[in-house]
Amino acid sequence: MSKKILDFGCGRGFRAPVLGLLGEYWGVDILLDNIEQAKHDFPDKNFVLIDNQTLPFADNYFDQIFAYEVLEHASDLPAVLGEIKRCLKDSGKLIIESPSPFSEKVLRKVHPSYWQESGHIRLIDERLIAEVISRLGFKLLKRQKKKGAENYLYLYYFFTGRVISSQTGDIDRENMFLRRLALLFSEDYFQTRLFREFAWFWFLCPIWLLTLPLGRIASLIFPKSIRYEFVLGKTSTGLVNKEFGAWPLVSIIVLNWNGMQDTIECLTSLAKVNYANFNVILVDNGSTDGSVKAIKRSFPDAILLQNKTNLGFAAGNNQGIRAAIDRGADYVLLLNNDTVVKPDFLTNLVQVAASKPNIGLVGPKIHFYRTKTLWYGGGFINQLTGFTSHRGEGQLDVGQFESEADVDFVSGCAMLVKQKVFERIGFLDEAYYHSHEDSDFCWRAKQAGYQIVYVPTAVIEHKLAVASGGRRSPFYLYYRTRNHLLFQRKQRLKAPLFMPIFIFLVIKRVVGSIMYGQPKGALATLRGIWDFYRGNWGKGRGDAFR
Repeated sequence: MSKKILDFGCGRGFRAPVLGLLGEYWGVDILLDNIEQAKHDFPDKNFVLIDNQTLPFADNYFDQIFAYEVLEHASDLPAVLGEIKRCLKDSGKLIIESPSPFSEKVLRKVHPSYWQESGHIRLIDERLIAEVISRLGFKLLKRQKKKGAENYLYLYYFFTGRVISSQTGDIDRENMFLRRLALLFSEDYFQTRLFREFAWFWFLCPIWLLTLPLGRIASLIFPKSIRYEFVLGKTSTGLVNKEFGAWPLVSIIVLNWNGMQDTIECLTSLAKVNYANFNVILVDNGSTDGSVKAIKRSFPDAILLQNKTNLGFAAGNNQGIRAAIDRGADYVLLLNNDTVVKPDFLTNLVQVAASKPNIGLVGPKIHFYRTKTLWYGGGFINQLTGFTSHRGEGQLDVGQFESEADVDFVSGCAMLVKQKVFERIGFLDEAYYHSHEDSDFCWRAKQAGYQIVYVPTAVIEHKLAVASGGRRSPFYLYYRTRNHLLFQRKQRLKAPLFMPIFIFLVIKRVVGSIMYGQPKGALATLRGIWDFYRGNWGKGRGDAFR
């Protein structure tokens, strides 16, 4: 069966020959002159005049909908996108091409009348995608700059001040020629069967030989447009909620420090997640192992925040949290880079989090990497000792913790938090730098009245303390020891057995480090105690024990 293709805002049908190769083509526009001209030029295609951007098609009718340089003109963008969503099949694709925000801003400064002449009323940027498009259930699959000859059009306007548009009814002959010429040499055209059938002609055409390099040069100066490809997620998952609506936006924060292989494996697993509305914000803490370059190449859609130095777990995640909130996230998921997730884990987490308004945080069941052995089946704080523990740690998972449960804390390696929780209690406490900041955050959330829930149907795997060198590393022992004391002081826990247990752990760590031939671990443990009492919190002396 032939796919049904909609060209939303088709203008005079310039793209009909290209898009028509994909399936049964339909073009719609609000200008009568455009539709009449399109019918005259392309009589074998379907063109329909629409009124007030209401589409005369049945629900779930189209497989793909294209909107080329249209949405920046729409006066009621949510209504337009709602109509597009109605007519698009579940898992159908929406391809949006819109002017580059950077180039638009430059042109508006150079030519103040640019927007009035072009009819643009908004920028299509990441903020708008997060706040409007993604909330309707569209998941961003791909974002790329257009590099074809169409980039010449911005340079033409920059130097002449004359708008080239296919959306108006009074295009002069020069503009019409340039528009057709730009389309003829666009990347879309080169990718079609129509181009390949006449390839012999283009290889003999000197204009084509100049088009590719010049188009790319032009894109470096003024990239004309950005192409976004979305997929419409199915909405039959029970995520409709009065507080958040369907498919709330989740920003996933992944912190990286010289963990290229682990981070790439984590991001690869996230690419298979079946949740329809999330983005990934990768915070790099000054990596020197080539992580940034590799991640950019493999995952160009990830939002990348780069730091010159290692800010630590708390500060690095806080940077990502602020970026997520700025982009309109309803939920923020903190996810360690040494984890691998199951495809349905995020859907299951959000379903539980959205089920009750007083649930503030949720966390998944966590296995040790590539095993069925539990690392986390719920987190609790012992009121007698003041120490945290993971229920079921080290046990084989045979279904003994398959019920949702209220817990004292969820692990920071996979913690889903409602945005309003950050507004109420603040962010992670950077005094910890590494270790215990998750327990501290959860304790503050509980004190503020939020419910914290363990979700066994959401499952991930964790490699455990890779960034810190493992549980016996001096770096891990330094922060773990110091932050035991810091957590006890900050939360003012009345735990009568804390100090005897703490002294026992210190002796165990010191003796154990020496017996394993790691005397630096013993020194790190004692230094952690010293730095706590001296108030040397935050980063402290951790770098000395890497």
